Amino acid sequence: MEYIIKKLPVIDWNKADIANIDIHPWRRDYMPKAYARLLAVNDVLYIKMTCHERDPKAVYTKFYEEVWLDSTMEAFFGYEMGGCYINCEMNSIGNSLIGVGAGRDDRRRIDEFCPIPKVYAEKEEEKWSVTAEFPLESLKKIFPSASLSEGTVLYGNLYKVGEHTHTPHYGMWSEITWDIPDFHRPEFFGKFIIKGE
Repeated sequence: MEYIIKKLPVIDWNKADIANIDIHPWRRDYMPKAYARLLAVNDVLYIKMTCHERDPKAVYTKFYEEVWLDSTMEAFFGYEMGGCYINCEMNSIGNSLIGVGAGRDDRRRIDEFCPIPKVYAEKEEEKWSVTAEFPLESLKKIFPSASLSEGTVLYGNLYKVGEHTHTPHYGMWSEITWDIPDFHRPEFFGKFIIKGE
């Protein structure tokens, strides 16, 4: 699975490709339309994720709380397949859990490395979106060789989850073939490739 991250001089979401989060291997009784768009603008990686839900659950309000139990959009990414990666998990009010590590265990808060990335939430009647900003300066504190230049390849996955919602659900962009719900499976990450317009 591959996704092209457009490198642009200014933010223009209309020019961003859409990554559909439409694979549901574990449950299929609730599959809300969800997708993500990524852009590299100047020295910032922007990740915008959207879900078509009327009343998304949003209980958690503090950084690094268990937001995946809410209705949540998530982006996992890193610069080396099988290496360290960021898990950015965001609910519909813009609260986030952002961690760093090489697998499910031994993860650390991102604010041990750099300032907490900005997350913005937008809510409409039929859908909601969250946008996260990852400055290259911050990424370099986690991944010393990080780059947002054309040709750079990142590895990751994009998710829609809600473990304690009215109907638990687990959607993804790059398919995970595993018996039980588990998003911390970097062996199933797809490629994010940065290219110019």
